[in-house]
Amino acid sequence: MEESTPRIETQDTPEGRLLVVRGTWTATHLTGRAVWTALTAQLESLNVDARFAAEPPQASTTASGDSAAHAVTSVGANGRSAGPPQARPAPSGGSAAHEAANDEADVRSAAHAVASVGAHLVRWDLRALEKLDYLGAQVLWRHWGQRWPAQLQLAPDQREVLQSVARFTVSPAKRPPFDWRAPVILLGQRVFELLDHSKGLVRLLGQLLLDILSLFRHPRRGPWRDLSGHLYHFGATALPITALVGFLIGVVLAYLIAQQLRQYGADAFIVNILGISLIRELGPVLAAILIAGRSGSAITAQIGVMRVTEELDAMRVMGIAKGYRLVMPRALALALVMPLISVWTTLAALLGGMLAAQVSMGVTPSFFINALPAAVDVANLTLATGKSVVFGVLIALVGCHYGLRVKPNTESLGQGTTASVVTSITVVILVDALFAVLFKGVGI
Repeated sequence: MEESTPRIETQDTPEGRLLVVRGTWTATHLTGRAVWTALTAQLESLNVDARFAAEPPQASTTASGDSAAHAVTSVGANGRSAGPPQARPAPSGGSAAHEAANDEADVRSAAHAVASVGAHLVRWDLRALEKLDYLGAQVLWRHWGQRWPAQLQLAPDQREVLQSVARFTVSPAKRPPFDWRAPVILLGQRVFELLDHSKGLVRLLGQLLLDILSLFRHPRRGPWRDLSGHLYHFGATALPITALVGFLIGVVLAYLIAQQLRQYGADAFIVNILGISLIRELGPVLAAILIAGRSGSAITAQIGVMRVTEELDAMRVMGIAKGYRLVMPRALALALVMPLISVWTTLAALLGGMLAAQVSMGVTPSFFINALPAAVDVANLTLATGKSVVFGVLIALVGCHYGLRVKPNTESLGQGTTASVVTSITVVILVDALFAVLFKGVGI
């Protein structure tokens, strides 16, 4: 065994048992698996010895020498006594064992009590230590049950390290008992939050209808400049990314379908499957999800920043209606843009599927284009266009709803933007499922 190995040597002297701590008690040496396993086993054996030493027959001794035994002796580098660093009374072995027996329900408290008993029945000598850091001091302090031994010999620098560990060490908090009401309360809070958000969305929708009626009555007062700007930002700037994603989705879908149709020799039916799936479902939903992540988050961030910079408060002071100037232009812009982006995304997806079908199955583009009108009814395109309008309005309302609820701080702005994107995508998928159920017999 190396001299630097952390260990505890037991010596029996006429004054009683003496535990001499040797080696290097630092994080570098203690974190080794073999060293830590051996040291843990040695400390557990000392706890077992302390448990036997704390039996009532052993604890019935008189307390004639207790006053002298309960002083912590600090020995300097020259070996002379420097006086007790802390005068802490130590309970007798019988009382500590009685407390540990009464607290058997808590395993951790019982272990600490047993360690405390063992620490107060023996003498400790730390002067032979080579090095001691806070990790080594923490190991000793926990073994002592977070109490000073009755007899302790150590150097002044070791005393400072142990005193720092004793000062900042706290017992772990007990786990609170399970409360069966907590899940019910949490469920109730979520339900009330959902009702609150639903009420806010309904209020925004009603205000949007009133603002549209007011726009028809007084068209010259409408926010046409804001509407044209939103049309450009929500529509024209979104064309490249929607075309790219749609094209790739069409390629992937065509390759997957081709693998299955080739087994049955039904190559020509790839036009039917791609046409129905892309025009009726995937085109509008894919475009709505992209717009929800791109434009819906932008709407929430724009209105949220206006809340942080107090522009919304300024609009209220000036008598400018937030719904008429903020919500209505964005809702109308997305309602107009979404059908166009949906058709654009569908065309890009069909182009990708047509190219993939030619490469994988030999279906020529001329055959694909001629067979597509016969395979897909016009009602599917009409249904997709109607869904896209609803998707655009819902994305705008959700974005404005979360933007208006942002609190004047940056953390709330980030949370609102994230919630807006997640909610918009969820609402789009739910509404698409509703459309699929209601119009299951249209165009098929």
